[in-house]
Amino acid sequence: MAAGLNGKRRTVRTAAVAVLLGTALAATGSPDSRLTADDGRIEAAEAAKLGASAFPATAKQADRLGKAARTSASRKPVAIAALTNASFLKETGIADAWKLLRRDVTGTIAIVDTGIDLKNAALQPYLTEGVNLLDDKKPPQDDNGHGTAVAGVIAAAAEAGKDAEASWKMKLMPVKALDDKGEGDESHLSGGIRYAIEHGADIVVLSLGLRRDAPGMRSVIDLAESKGVLLVAATGNDAADFGDRAAVQYPAAYPTVVAVAGAEAGQGQINSTGGPEVDLAASWQVDTLALGGGRIAMEGTSMAAPQVAAAIALLRAAHPDWKPAFLRETLRRTAEDIGAKGRDDATGYGLVRADRALAAAFAADWREPNGAQRSASPFPPGTEVYSAWSGSLDTDWYAVEAHADGMLSVRMQTNLFDIGPAAVKLSLYRPGGVNPTAPTAASGASGGTMTWKVAKGKYYLRVDGSARASSLPYRLTSGFRMLADRTEPGASRDSAYAIEPRTQTWTGTFDREDDNDWTTVKLPQSGTLKVTVETDTTRIDPAITLQRAGQAEVRTDTNGDGLPETATIKNAPAGRYYIGVSNAAADGAPPVIGTYTVRLEYITTYADLGEPNDGPLTAAALVSGDAGILKGLISSKEDADWFRFKTTGGNFAWKLDGIPEGSTFKLAVYDKALKPLGQWSSKAQSASLNVPQKLAAGTYYARITADRADRSAYYRFGVTSAH
Repeated sequence: MAAGLNGKRRTVRTAAVAVLLGTALAATGSPDSRLTADDGRIEAAEAAKLGASAFPATAKQADRLGKAARTSASRKPVAIAALTNASFLKETGIADAWKLLRRDVTGTIAIVDTGIDLKNAALQPYLTEGVNLLDDKKPPQDDNGHGTAVAGVIAAAAEAGKDAEASWKMKLMPVKALDDKGEGDESHLSGGIRYAIEHGADIVVLSLGLRRDAPGMRSVIDLAESKGVLLVAATGNDAADFGDRAAVQYPAAYPTVVAVAGAEAGQGQINSTGGPEVDLAASWQVDTLALGGGRIAMEGTSMAAPQVAAAIALLRAAHPDWKPAFLRETLRRTAEDIGAKGRDDATGYGLVRADRALAAAFAADWREPNGAQRSASPFPPGTEVYSAWSGSLDTDWYAVEAHADGMLSVRMQTNLFDIGPAAVKLSLYRPGGVNPTAPTAASGASGGTMTWKVAKGKYYLRVDGSARASSLPYRLTSGFRMLADRTEPGASRDSAYAIEPRTQTWTGTFDREDDNDWTTVKLPQSGTLKVTVETDTTRIDPAITLQRAGQAEVRTDTNGDGLPETATIKNAPAGRYYIGVSNAAADGAPPVIGTYTVRLEYITTYADLGEPNDGPLTAAALVSGDAGILKGLISSKEDADWFRFKTTGGNFAWKLDGIPEGSTFKLAVYDKALKPLGQWSSKAQSASLNVPQKLAAGTYYARITADRADRSAYYRFGVTSAH
């Protein structure tokens, strides 16, 4: 990724929270998932807040945690066999799967991460040559601990088969793409996957992620599929902080990548990021190996992903001729349904069960019966389906949920398995509908891609069989794109969408690459212009640009992914203004499934009803009591408002309220001869000033000034009796 975007950097970071023998490590990251830099790097969210980082057990961290942490951080060598009774091995069926396996587990699993502890005696038998993409003169030695923990999960699965008929001969390839903080740039992530593919990896584990799509990563994902390399990735740990705004991270969000969420106590873990792209879940918390030796307790989707990778390794050993598509489908089919019945966004098809996968025979059309709407199989946008027609009379139905108005696309391939072209037909229906929705585009005689304009809601996709009498496998891949918003084609100031000068709210989308949405408003009089942008997805990092015609623009991008931004111009003079909303997730940010909401507040300035009262001769008359409180404005820095009060004497209090935020007001009191009797200033961040004063009979003057003008709201001034 090119640097630029206001100096921001985008980071990949490991998706796990580290716990050292039950003691949580302190987070060392920034609370913002994008820190400023000029090197084009990409960084992830801080561990403690977003649950997206793992950190090594360094002495420095132990010192911060106190004596208990220092004690538990001590390292003692531990045999990997000590982890063979780890609870996740039983929960995922890995231990029992070994009893069913008759062929050795061979090949290579690449771990694209912080490296692996090459000196760890428990891991050395499993290691093969790898690479350090950060410094090619150095070995891929782990200097964080996260990659070692990921490797430890797989090694524990391997050791669980020590007494089995088959043997684990598969090697672990360390690909160091992240630094000692668990950070790395986008090119290293994509380069790590490419290196693994080109150097013979069969499975690639990606316990890390980005909150946005990236063209370079998408191309390498496609390369992996074409080369028969299966990718497994963590979904992320954003749910606790972002709720429904949390979106599955990339590369887990790509259809051909097995997206792994976290499970705990028979349901989705609350911190685990869910979404339509989730395929499977695995144990959220594990005991694994630590950097420098010893054991460590880790939790997060980072630790769930290698469990699924181990299950795939066992299944691949049992069926060495199966393509990645068959392996993925079998794991989905044999998963243990947990949480909500059927496929759900929290755990996908359910908890991975290696034992069930190995016991199952191949089933090309396992979703049957799905020959009607009432029995339709789930097919969320952004996912894949592999199935087969049994013959020309076979029809398959799929349920598709559109979470917004947009363009639904479905790509069909019938030659994925080296089978020639055949006539197929795709039709989209509303529930109970008789007539299908007309497609907006179609291509390809043997499937190709069809696109429909859809409204938010549920649809049913009908896939009619081929004319062949024999079975015909097919693959469906769905995609979704948001519709253009009302500001289009407002891609620049010249084509900005004109809006009325009033307080209002509207919703927008980023439906194309590098989408910038511009609106323009002409203020008839001066006032406060306040713009707030919120989003419903962590894949959007809102940025606001405000510009008065003929003047320099002011860009606001203070917060991070999924967080709101606010830009304000106080005392904005009458005239034309331009408002730009963009996605600061990356230069040339890709289209995003999600929306942003803009609230424009136009607060017109008030007329100073007390004017002219800029001197003693024109002072506004005050009457004691609440009924005598007057309103005023400081219309310029030089403005001074005078008030006159006549009394028979007594104890009184000068009361000044409604002081604008950021302003300092001064109150001076004079006698009839304009001799000063006292001067007082409001305190910082205070909106009021209350001054008690004993007055003899006579006439008095009060003078109010401020350090700045503010016509957006009235201040209130009066005098009351003090008892």
